[in-house]
Amino acid sequence: MEENGERPGSTAAGRSGSRGSASAALAGALIGALSGLGGSVLGYIGAQSSKDATTHARQADIRRAAYGDLGLHSHAFVAELSKEAVLVVEKKTPEAELKKQYNKEFQEARVKVVQAEITARLVATENTRTVMDRAITHRERLTTMMSEASVEGFSKIDVIKFGTDLLDTRDKYQQAMNAFLKSVDAEVI
Repeated sequence: MEENGERPGSTAAGRSGSRGSASAALAGALIGALSGLGGSVLGYIGAQSSKDATTHARQADIRRAAYGDLGLHSHAFVAELSKEAVLVVEKKTPEAELKKQYNKEFQEARVKVVQAEITARLVATENTRTVMDRAITHRERLTTMMSEASVEGFSKIDVIKFGTDLLDTRDKYQQAMNAFLKSVDAEVI
């Protein structure tokens, strides 16, 4: 018996059972380790997904606030521009009163919309900035037209040409701003 490596009193069945128990224990430990690793990987992926969702939601909140502010101030700008333009075209308001209104009301609305544009630009995607730039171009033209009318003197301008150009540019600005607001829907939802 000792010649073939067996100890006295040991049997082949005992060795086989011992090896089987060790293999089963090793396999169980391996399965446990793989399950733990799999659980850890899934936990990490879940945490990363949650972090990404939170980041996306936060970006959407910031953009929503900036774009909403821009929409609000662009409407206020158009309202003030329209009110001022009516006074210029009607020629019933004295020049001094027109300049006072221009310097106080119109300029204040212009400053607020420019500030909102800057804020929106800081948080916008590249595509959104491109759409927003179209609106800004028209808003700048409106600002220039009103500035030139103020410098020339509101009473000295050709009201028909001024009114027609102003209305046309205002309509283009509103269309561009509406296109911008429509384009940002996906970014804020």
